[in-house]
This record gives sequence, C-alpha cells and structure tokens, in this order.
Amino acid sequence: MGHKFAEIGFTQAVKEVQARLGSRKSYERMEGGEDFNHRLGVAETEFIQARDSFYMASVSETGWPYIQHRGGPKGFMKVLDEKTLGFADYNGNRQYISTGNFANNDKVSLFFMDYPNKTRLKLLGRIKLVDTTDHELLTKLQDDDYRARVERAFVIQVEAFDWNCPKHITPRYSEGFGGGVETSVEDKAFTVDLVKSKLKLKVAADESVLDALLTADIDTPFSCQSGSCKQCAIPVIEGEIEHRDNVLTHLEKELLQLFCPCVSWAKTPMLTLDL
Repeated sequence: MGHKFAEIGFTQAVKEVQARLGSRKSYERMEGGEDFNHRLGVAETEFIQARDSFYMASVSETGWPYIQHRGGPKGFMKVLDEKTLGFADYNGNRQYISTGNFANNDKVSLFFMDYPNKTRLKLLGRIKLVDTTDHELLTKLQDDDYRARVERAFVIQVEAFDWNCPKHITPRYSEGFGGGVETSVEDKAFTVDLVKSKLKLKVAADESVLDALLTADIDTPFSCQSGSCKQCAIPVIEGEIEHRDNVLTHLEKELLQLFCPCVSWAKTPMLTLDL
C-alpha cells in the first residue's frame, strides 16, 4: 500500500484532479511498497511532545467540518505508544461541538505547528472518549502542574501522518521565546546544474529546489517536503549548501554530500547535482 496518508487522502476524486492538473505522476510513487507513515517514530514523538497547541478537525452528523484550536502546557498531547495519542480535555466554553461530533463520527484530523521552524505535522486517526473509570489511563493523560479541571479525556488511534511543506508558514514566536533567534539571509535565486539529466534549471527565491525539479518533470523521489524524511536527498557535486533539514546526519552531509532539496538552499550562485 505504501504511504498510509496518501492511501487515505488520495481518494478517486483526488486522483482524478491530480491527473487533470498534472501532478498525478509525482504522487504515484508514494502508493507502492511496504506501508509507512502509520507508526510514530522518534521525530514525530519528539515533535508532538514539544507542542503547546494543535488544530483538530471533526465532522458533524450533518456533514459539516469543524476545526478547533486546542492549547495547554507543552506536551499536553501525550504519545502513549507508536500508534496511540491521548490528551486530557479541560473546561472550556462548554459548546462541546468536537465532543458531540466524535460521538457520531470517530474520524479526526490533527495539525501540529512549529511556527518558529516553519514545520507542520498532519495526522489522521480515530478518536474515542476515555472511560471515567479508567483511572490509570486518565492519570497518564492529565498534567499535574496545570491548574485547570479535567472534564474528560480522549485517546487517538493513529492511522496515518505526513510532514507538510514549510512554504508560506510565517515564523511566529511565543512570548518569552527570546529575541536572539538566528535567521538565514534573504534567499536569492540560483541555478542548479543536473549532470545526468544534462539540464540547467533556475531556482527562484520563492520556490524550493524540489519545486524546480518537479516543474521540469525530473523524476526524483520525495515525501514530506519539510526536511523530515530524507527521501528526496540528492548528492551535491559542487557548490555550498545551507542545510535546513532536521534529518540528515553529519556524516550524510559532510562525507556523502547529501542535501534535501525540499528545504535546503544554495549559498553559491550555482549548485551541481548528481541527478
């Protein structure tokens, strides 16, 4: 089956639109081979546990979607194991729209955002209310240092997840985050020289190298588009890289000269790639 998020998200109607607009070929490669992106790994676990909020979507019995922002102390969404999340539900505005929707439809979609680092993780799952008699599980989900009354708790069975493209995420910082955050110099356009394909491509300041490759119909693998999976990693023959991924090791960067074209950038006007 391959990429589990694609399996769920790419319905027949979606595939037809992809085919009509020319992106179907790029995504077909995600749908073969062994299943992946359905069990949380170290990167997903650490990312979720570092968040102090998330967005949650439910669907009502009348078919209307509803998106809710949930916030709390950092790490209030607990990773119980590689297939299970859970969180305590505190007293709010008492509309109970999400809770009511989940009573009818247990499908849930979550967005976890890291605005300073322009990273987002989207997740699909099935959610259920924790039985109030399950004191052991309720104890695991509550936050002892958070002074708010727990009304209920939810657990989520992870069905699929995907790391999302960082494009158009505006960096935002929580109060007290600090003003000493290092930022990259303004991105400038550059050229990539593809040795095997015998092509030279211009990469605009507002697009990624991966964008330029896909626009030129270069058959190159990719998945997360956020520098979190290294499926798109390409060897650099010549040129300097500003690495912006969070997945390549020092050995892969320095000895193997790999870079992630979905997020990383050229420091030099020309980048020669083994592609």
